[in-house]
Amino acid sequence: VSKMNSPHIDDDFHRFLGQYLASYHAIPGLKADAETFKNLDISLFEITLPQAEAGKSYKESITLMEQFYASMQAVGPGKNEQNNYFSFEIALSNDSEQVIFYICVPNAMSSLFEKQVLGLFHNAQIKLVTNDYNIFFEGGYSAGSFGVPTNTDIMTLKTYDEFDHDPMDLLLGVFEKIKKQGEGASVQLIVKPVGTKYTEQYGKLLDRLRKGESLKKIKESLQTGFSAELKSFGKAFMSLVSEAPKKPDDKKIDDIAIANVTKKLGSTIVETTIRIITSAETPGRAEELLRDLESAFLQYQEVQSNGINFVRPKGDDLKLMFRDFSYRRFDPEKIFHLNFKELSTMFHFPTHALGSAQ
Repeated sequence: VSKMNSPHIDDDFHRFLGQYLASYHAIPGLKADAETFKNLDISLFEITLPQAEAGKSYKESITLMEQFYASMQAVGPGKNEQNNYFSFEIALSNDSEQVIFYICVPNAMSSLFEKQVLGLFHNAQIKLVTNDYNIFFEGGYSAGSFGVPTNTDIMTLKTYDEFDHDPMDLLLGVFEKIKKQGEGASVQLIVKPVGTKYTEQYGKLLDRLRKGESLKKIKESLQTGFSAELKSFGKAFMSLVSEAPKKPDDKKIDDIAIANVTKKLGSTIVETTIRIITSAETPGRAEELLRDLESAFLQYQEVQSNGINFVRPKGDDLKLMFRDFSYRRFDPEKIFHLNFKELSTMFHFPTHALGSAQ
């Protein structure tokens, strides 16, 4: 299938494999401990909120979403040695008229997931999806990108308590302008719980800031470490944060950096991969849709702190990202560290009724 060089067919094949596994509980030649088996042994749910609860503001709804993300740490308890994860997706398939919200969880967690959603969102309608969606237009062109921090992700993004409106309205507005035939798009968030890992590690970085070490020097040490340890993140990072910092030449305390890192530590931090994928009849239109969806994330830029940029892979790297998107794979080389407050600000269930695509 991969040799056919068609993300549409590859996505359809993924759907077939998932349905086969659901029916027969095994796939010939695929071991149960393989990563692909994990990617197929899932439950995909469509989430609908018919109406906002009377008297409840969007901030209250987003706060509930923050509680939801906290409850979903059960997907990977403790240090998450099994490397489990789940996804939150906003999508318009290439033959649909409706923008749909999805949550994908390991099969073993499906019952708990439903209880958590209904416990927090009493009006929610949850539908198990057995026929996975496909955003790729057959015979068309596709584009994609992944999110990276504009600064360093020890610093926080702008969160919902700083907005006077639901920030996700801007993203949904872009989706509603996508044509209902011949075009498709998805914003996919993969979330991997890691326990208190970053609470401890970022806490040590905060101590370095409070002792007068500059944010610039800390960032340089992190960048040096990251470039050398993509496959052994924990060990290299711990050596950085546990190492006693050299006496800085400038003892000036960076109060702004301290405030931003403190804010980051105000909520549990997880590892995420953020992808945007678009498909259309022409390369230009696919790129245009991608640019419009990316622009909806500019509003999360926090002055003197952090924001989101998007990187667009090319060639084989882009093909690999299409496949990772279809199989909902967490990418350890494209990690964006976000806390629950940042997550719930950008990715939450709609706080009012959605319109249809054009």
